[in-house]
Amino acid sequence: MKSQSKSETEVGAGPLRKLKADRSTLWIMIPVLMGIILLLNLSMPERPTLPTSADHARWLDRDLRPHISLAFDDPVPFMGWADDALADHAISTRRMGTLIWVRIDGPGDWTQQPWPGQPRAAAALGNLDLAGWDAVVNRIIGIDGASPRSHPQFAYQALAARFESAMARTPQAEPVRLFEGVQRTLKRELNGALDSTATALPLLERMALENLSPRWNTQLADAIQSITYNEFSTWQTP
Repeated sequence: MKSQSKSETEVGAGPLRKLKADRSTLWIMIPVLMGIILLLNLSMPERPTLPTSADHARWLDRDLRPHISLAFDDPVPFMGWADDALADHAISTRRMGTLIWVRIDGPGDWTQQPWPGQPRAAAALGNLDLAGWDAVVNRIIGIDGASPRSHPQFAYQALAARFESAMARTPQAEPVRLFEGVQRTLKRELNGALDSTATALPLLERMALENLSPRWNTQLADAIQSITYNEFSTWQTP
């Protein structure tokens, strides 16, 4: 009986020792695997959070279908060409001052083809080949003049326009509370302006046309947030 008991113990001890060894190996391998995963994540290229900037051109690389926008004095030659060459693309226009932005929604391989016109500025949002972006940038002729949006007083002007509109809608509101609400709303809108397609493309167009900093929207948000109601009231007083 003793011999049988010893034999059973020895038989059961083999798998137990193996299991303990496997667990020991597993505890060694887990940190190694985590290190490999971390290394792979660090080595993967990240999409930029700020627009790529060139003279009168802004491009924000996003994981979506390309939206390319070109600002023309006269868009007719380009539109005539696009009617046939870009028949499978969605094309729309938007006026900004004296210029017309032509927006092309769809694959951007056409940018490396011969196309008519020289845009004053260009904006792009989405997946775009770098060679295609360079082809667009090389066609830009720019536009003269400093942007009023880069002036230090523009933060006050932006606040005033929104504040006066809010006062007209709610004349009984307490001015200080209304000012603070407008201030918070403007800051939130500016900080999130590049987060959605609906607001990102118009902002990129404005940045490109006026050669604004890629951080212009967040810089303006910070400037607006730093203004006190007393400073704003003093600025409004002639």
